[in-house]
Amino acid sequence: MILSGLADRKAPRILADLTGNGTVDIIGFAEAGVYVSLNNGRGLFHPTPKVLDSFGINSGWQVNKNPRFITDLTGDKRGDIIGFGDANVTVSFNNGNGTPGKASRSSTTSVSSRDGKQANTLDP
Repeated sequence: MILSGLADRKAPRILADLTGNGTVDIIGFAEAGVYVSLNNGRGLFHPTPKVLDSFGINSGWQVNKNPRFITDLTGDKRGDIIGFGDANVTVSFNNGNGTPGKASRSSTTSVSSRDGKQANTLDP
């Protein structure tokens, strides 16, 4: 199955739980941004809309140079996006409904949470 906008090797796909319901959803990073297809709980997936303009090739993200990951950064059991750009870290916290929120970029190795408090320090 090829997801809309995710038809080549430049568009990595990741399986992760974005809704906290214990089933994996599909997240794709394409030229225009992030696409999400939520699992309906019966092994099928909803249509794949673009949900975020950030993290795409058109925003300067490259598959072989800028890794992007889905992990729970806030402890709510919903996947958030974290990406490592050329000179920064970019985070998009989950809105709570399985879609990523507005991406925030940090020029340091600290990432702020939604309320502006330091959530994670990425220094070793």
